[in-house]
Amino acid sequence: MKADKGNTTVIMNKQDYDEKLFEMLKNGETYKDLKRDPTPKTEKLLNKFTSRLLDKQKITQGECFTLKSSDAFAPRLYDQLKVHKADIPLRPIVSFNGS
Repeated sequence: MKADKGNTTVIMNKQDYDEKLFEMLKNGETYKDLKRDPTPKTEKLLNKFTSRLLDKQKITQGECFTLKSSDAFAPRLYDQLKVHKADIPLRPIVSFNGS
């Protein structure tokens, strides 16, 4: 995987990486388990909102089409290793591409 800083590649045992990742995700102050994926509900609310904006003539038909969402998926979490720090912690990155 790519390191957090510099143009370096890091080779790490997958089991060690998974342990670091799950240890990070156990932090209840930062992360929490969800019972279900909120993406479909959020997408529905967004599409209703854009339709209301169109009905009130706040946006054009083209803008409404651009803002509407379909087939969205939840953001993806991945990590980069901070090789410049002691114990090589993970730097979480949330990719919203396609979400």
